[in-house]
Amino acid sequence: MFAGTGFDSLRAQFAEQFEPDGAGFLYRKFSRSAPVRVTAEERQRFIAAYERFTKFAWWGLIAGSILLIAALASVTAETPNDISKYGDYAAPAILVAIFLIINHLAYSAPARALRERMPVGEPRSRTEMQQRGLQKLTYGHAIIIGGVAIYCLFKAENQGVLFSKENAFWIAMAAFSLVVSVFIAIRKWRFDSAKKP
Repeated sequence: MFAGTGFDSLRAQFAEQFEPDGAGFLYRKFSRSAPVRVTAEERQRFIAAYERFTKFAWWGLIAGSILLIAALASVTAETPNDISKYGDYAAPAILVAIFLIINHLAYSAPARALRERMPVGEPRSRTEMQQRGLQKLTYGHAIIIGGVAIYCLFKAENQGVLFSKENAFWIAMAAFSLVVSVFIAIRKWRFDSAKKP
């Protein structure tokens, strides 16, 4: 269930912004910005607030999805097929975009609350962030994205001629997903190889 996996991942990423530092923690916005000292109590308050947000967001997505389904069902019969099919893509995209904007605001809430506090170090470099990102990547991520490419191809094939104007979107998504999948696999292999003695 997404509430138990996707949102758990978001909560874990949010908590990773707080790094242990003696009796307290160092907060780095998006794990990159210059560190700011916070107490254990402050960290816990920020994490609790974000967890409350994710719970509301989950129910908000459910309610939004129900409203979208109802709205699409009510207009489909009165809308030409060539227009209504774009609504099938646009409506979920709008819902996801709204969630991403609100999540960004909630995710960066500690930075706004601590903006008057003096940093105690320097931001992480681009190289450091790349190393952290590669450590978290797995070949499973590449496989999942490769699966998206296969799904897009099946979706296009089921709609008629595979390489046709009507399937341009699905073909483009399949090609993009495949490139990303191969890129991740190669980067992960190079990173693992470099760590070997």
